[in-house]
Amino acid sequence: MKTRVRLAILPTIIVVVLFINLVKPDDFDRDFEANRLATSSVVATSSDPSTAPPVSAAPPAAKVETPYRWPYHWVKDIGSPRPAYTPAIKTFLSEYTVLEFYDAQTCRGEVRIQLDASKCTNLLQRSISTNTTWDTYLKLNYGPDHYRLVYEGSEKIMALQQTAHCTTRLYYSFTLPGEYKPRLKLELNDFWGVNEIVHNTAHWKNKELSWLEIRRCDKTLQYHSEEGIEVLPGRWVRRSLLPSGYAPEGNKKAGSEWAWLPYESSLTPVIGKQLTPLSKMITTLKVIGDSQGRSLYHIIKNRLEAKNESDSAFKIKTKKETAVGGIHLSYEPNYFLEFNKTSLLEPDLLLTGTGPHPGSWGQWTFSEFEAKMHKIAEDVCSRKPPKATIWFGSPAWPKGKPSSEKNFRVTNPRMEIFNTLAKRAIKNTCSHVAFLDFYAMTIAQIKLSPDGAHYHKTVVLDAVVDEIIKIISKG
Repeated sequence: MKTRVRLAILPTIIVVVLFINLVKPDDFDRDFEANRLATSSVVATSSDPSTAPPVSAAPPAAKVETPYRWPYHWVKDIGSPRPAYTPAIKTFLSEYTVLEFYDAQTCRGEVRIQLDASKCTNLLQRSISTNTTWDTYLKLNYGPDHYRLVYEGSEKIMALQQTAHCTTRLYYSFTLPGEYKPRLKLELNDFWGVNEIVHNTAHWKNKELSWLEIRRCDKTLQYHSEEGIEVLPGRWVRRSLLPSGYAPEGNKKAGSEWAWLPYESSLTPVIGKQLTPLSKMITTLKVIGDSQGRSLYHIIKNRLEAKNESDSAFKIKTKKETAVGGIHLSYEPNYFLEFNKTSLLEPDLLLTGTGPHPGSWGQWTFSEFEAKMHKIAEDVCSRKPPKATIWFGSPAWPKGKPSSEKNFRVTNPRMEIFNTLAKRAIKNTCSHVAFLDFYAMTIAQIKLSPDGAHYHKTVVLDAVVDEIIKIISKG
């Protein structure tokens, strides 16, 4: 069937290839930067792609950390001669042009998506924030469209998105041998992912955008990043490829065929181990946050008790506490992190994060979130060593369809920006708070969510708890 489809569209592919003359990546790098600089006449930007415009009315001296978005090794590490761009097998939306290239030597590739020029011009004239600095920043760095490109094979990874003007580059990198099948969707368009003036939940598009080539990697490779550039901390690896004993027998949770493996990690069998070592390091553990924090409380409690998760227990929204495994464990609902100082300072280990509420019922703008995070950061940083603090932030939003709530602002681009602003505010205030990238651990696994909002009863929370253990063990 696949062969007939490819033969049917072959003449079209030949025409398109002749038209683009096999665009070279080096040429596109120059065009991409030119588009990026042309997006605004207001904000001056450097030709250095690691420098972004300021995100607040009072611009900070340091560059903005735009997570996962800068090409961290593509130019210097891709083999020579670098592969040329070729058209996607088929593109379903006529206003988009989709090209791709893949380097089999490094098992790295890129998908380039270009929005129709006239539509792009019209969209860039739209105001998407009452804060002019944010309006410019969002157009320059996030663009009107948000895509979802997932490759599944020996690993399951979400491609990293970088946008300038109305051109987007999606980067991916494999580290384990095998065949990788892609799926590319247009998740949000027309700036609905980041619009702060009008937000209509009906604009989740979720349309299949293109059929892309299946890729193959024949090597085991080391994932690495350019110094100073933040990249994804890990990926999901097919559990059958890991050493025996890595997973417990009888794990029937959603996604149990996958195991989270940090890129720098050895294949240490940690998934499924009980948390008894924690009792040697702490005696009190408190989770403060919204329902995402509540889900962490329940998974930690269940792991300490060696019990399966309970939906009925998860839905209890009141303050919770219990003594288990030599640890006093508690959960305190606090959706917007307006801390009680006494409660904040009590536990040996505090797990906290803003979660998605500021983008849902809170409906904070980016500038409001940025301002509020300064006070939250001061409170969180008031906890001093040897007391430990882990900030987990918001996971990826799994619903992928309209919420019934009016003006519900939760989208993955918005959560990504909120998480970045939160991390920057805390880092600028103190250096003793650890960070757990809940967003990166969930973005490729949003379909596992049992209720369209949380990750209870999935392998995701097991992996999160294992990361917590690692952070505490390092001290």
